[in-house]
Amino acid sequence: MLGKLIKYEFIATARLLIPVYIAAIIFAVLTRLFTTPNFNIIYPNGSYQDNFFPELLYGLFIFFNVVFIIAIMVISFVIILQRFYTSLFKDEGYLTHTLPVSTDTLIWGKLIPAACWAIASFMVMSISIMITTSFLWWDTINFTYAMQTIFTAIQIAVQEESFFIILLLPLYSIVGLLVGILGFYSAMSIGQLVNQYKILAAVGAYFFMSFLFSIFTGIIQSIAFYTIDSEFYFGQYGLTLFGASITLGILLFQGIIHYFIIRYILKNKLNLE
Repeated sequence: MLGKLIKYEFIATARLLIPVYIAAIIFAVLTRLFTTPNFNIIYPNGSYQDNFFPELLYGLFIFFNVVFIIAIMVISFVIILQRFYTSLFKDEGYLTHTLPVSTDTLIWGKLIPAACWAIASFMVMSISIMITTSFLWWDTINFTYAMQTIFTAIQIAVQEESFFIILLLPLYSIVGLLVGILGFYSAMSIGQLVNQYKILAAVGAYFFMSFLFSIFTGIIQSIAFYTIDSEFYFGQYGLTLFGASITLGILLFQGIIHYFIIRYILKNKLNLE
């Protein structure tokens, strides 16, 4: 049943997000094709003159392309939150909560597509930036040299036994993304407990929980790094791995707290009014 929920969620959100992605890529291509960073007209005698119209056109294309890039993240963020809220806490929730699925399935059915769309938005944004600024690096980067540099860095990391730290980076990114989404979901779940000013209550809950978690993170890191001579016990490499593990553990703890807040409210404190 989880697969069906994920499929339905992708269908419901794709019709809103895919057109935005396509428009952003098309506009980035148009920006690259019809603009140039060289605004001077060179005459046969060696003199030159500023060409105002291409400069203005280039500035407008860049401005609207930046707007598109920002819009990708904003629209994705709004749609992710809107889908969670309307599907579980508004009129659509009456149908959603009659489905023969567990509360955990409902949460993961929203969380997985949200994380996928967040990653897709970041990729589209990156591609748009690369296309728009391709004149800066297309003729200057030696891709063979770049690949050699990457492989050399990996070899050095393996030799220095820091390869596990590199492997932690994708895991840290995925966990951080999921925890970030769960943080917004839990704040929205708390906000719907009140009968009025639900959005204001959700915003307040989000900032309050962020404040508490920042204090908690500071305390744990202080205990871990300042109450013992960490470098003496772990060494330089071990200290870095220890710090990365502590940060990842704190993220996981935050995610668990957010998850159980959402789960408890959906199971016991649901308010669809």
